[in-house]
Amino acid sequence: PGGPSRAAEVAYWTGCAHEALGDTTRARASWTEAAAVSAPTEGGRRGGRGGTGGALAGRASRYFQALALRKLNQADQAATIFRDLVAAGAAALAASTETADTAPGFGPPQSARARAATAHYLIGLGHAGLGEKEKARAELTAALAATPDHLGAKLALGQL
Repeated sequence: PGGPSRAAEVAYWTGCAHEALGDTTRARASWTEAAAVSAPTEGGRRGGRGGTGGALAGRASRYFQALALRKLNQADQAATIFRDLVAAGAAALAASTETADTAPGFGPPQSARARAATAHYLIGLGHAGLGEKEKARAELTAALAATPDHLGAKLALGQL
């Protein structure tokens, strides 16, 4: 449900709901499903939002995969994904200064502000997953400064 970019998120939260209801077997099954969702590709063919920013936005699903892995007692794998999110966001920020608003991709191009917001969002998610709350807060705030209607950044900021 929700396509590849949201499947891990849906499965993760489903697992949390089962956990809250005391059904650890179904919770673990949902988290296992979340951890197994295919990662978006670099070219943007998965992740579904189009353009270079869309492929980057699809990477947010990795955050929920990592949270699921942590629930499954695979903290080392989760930490690797969180660090990868920080690195991908930082690389996207560096590249966004070199890319015009009309960058070619697999869908409609995104503005430089939208790409920067998505990059800050990914960095913020990575820091949040690593327990670096101040760094996460700063990055999520930067995402909202670039694009004030970034729902993912608003939600993540509220969970810190």
